[in-house]
Amino acid sequence: MRTIDGGAGLSLSIPLEFQATQVEDGLRVFSPKQERSRSPLYILISVTTEKPSWPGTKKKRVAGRSIVYETHEEEAGSGGTAVRLRAWVESGGRFILLNSMVQPDSGGDDNFHAEWAILPTLRWAPPK
Repeated sequence: MRTIDGGAGLSLSIPLEFQATQVEDGLRVFSPKQERSRSPLYILISVTTEKPSWPGTKKKRVAGRSIVYETHEEEAGSGGTAVRLRAWVESGGRFILLNSMVQPDSGGDDNFHAEWAILPTLRWAPPK
């Protein structure tokens, strides 16, 4: 894992082989190795001032952080059924949201190992 500056006060750690890029809605974290696969790893991270109110959430403690999350299946076309993970952590008076979708039948990790490694590292502080 390596720590990166996600911009606008966001910091996080991502696996060494991953990259991150700014997108309109926040930060996209991805694996270049899986970019052309049928189930590319695509994690979107964003920051909001409003506490998410998603139905059916669970809580999990990871590395001393309380993470609120939910998973559900979605139809995803020819790659098979997809599984979506939505999660958030609170930091510095903000809520950092993570959104990821995988297609296990096409090689996606439905245990969300990368996402669960990233979640406890998410931090927000006022930009300097």
